[in-house]
Amino acid sequence: MIQQKKATIIAEKLPVIEGAEVLLYQLFYNLIGNSLKFSRMDVNPEIKITSTDKIIGNKKWAEIKITDNGIGFDREYSEIIFNTFSRLNSKDKFEGTGLGLALCKKLLKGTMVQFQQMEY
Repeated sequence: MIQQKKATIIAEKLPVIEGAEVLLYQLFYNLIGNSLKFSRMDVNPEIKITSTDKIIGNKKWAEIKITDNGIGFDREYSEIIFNTFSRLNSKDKFEGTGLGLALCKKLLKGTMVQFQQMEY
């Protein structure tokens, strides 16, 4: 899909993080897949993956952001889209089951996660 949509993925040097490799793969696969799926028709997708170190309490955390230039969504739906089988767009326009972001939320449960719409 990256080649088909002529997408660009820009990734900074990312930290080494602890976790189950297959689950981390699934997380990034779903998030990048959504960026590609919900891209604008008239613009080549651009996906940026960045990382910032954060110290919270006495622990070091990696804040990893995945941003894109896709269709976006209204903030009022930011909680809804992470529920199982939730969709904001018609099945006629965008394929999918409504499970991808719900799975991402489940994979990250118990970690410090904040999902938000980013504009650029």
